[in-house]
Amino acid sequence: QLLLRFQNTIDMFHGDAKESFFCFTDIYYPHARFSLILAQLKGMTIVIPNQKPMNLVSFCANYEINHIQLTGDQASNILLKDHQFANENNQQDVKLPNLKSCVLSNSLISESLRKSVLSTITKNLYILYGANEFGLISEANPTDVIKHPGTVGKVFPNVKLKIVDDNGVECKLGEVGHVVVRSNNMISEYLNN
Repeated sequence: QLLLRFQNTIDMFHGDAKESFFCFTDIYYPHARFSLILAQLKGMTIVIPNQKPMNLVSFCANYEINHIQLTGDQASNILLKDHQFANENNQQDVKLPNLKSCVLSNSLISESLRKSVLSTITKNLYILYGANEFGLISEANPTDVIKHPGTVGKVFPNVKLKIVDDNGVECKLGEVGHVVVRSNNMISEYLNN
């Protein structure tokens, strides 16, 4: 199942061989580990510091990070605050000229957070949604993020998705319901459940 996840996702993973990738989330979280392995499979340089960077903007500039992956909380509580601190203290190099993309995932990404990242960090913002039991479900690419505020993007090719009511009946357009997803790379069951 994990091999299928890699095969179904690697072509859509941001970055090329020889570019650098940094994931702020600890490697023991499944999504972070998955992203780091994908970066390795693509031949990217993975930057793993001995300890969490004290200033993420300076860290990204110093290590010439090309692609960064963060949760929504990490983006708002660390990256954007570090950027604001640098601006308030008249630090010269606040921009991140080597940054080619920023990926936000693992939590709801609000429209205000999207706008803040787009206006201060990069225009190449990707939003990913998924689940540990399932893998990646959908992605909003930079064009979608700018053109369609609040979007969760498009489902990945290997994902079947529908919206159902409380009885499992598929909802009509405009009805509120539950998101149901299926894929050949999701877990089959929890042990003894």
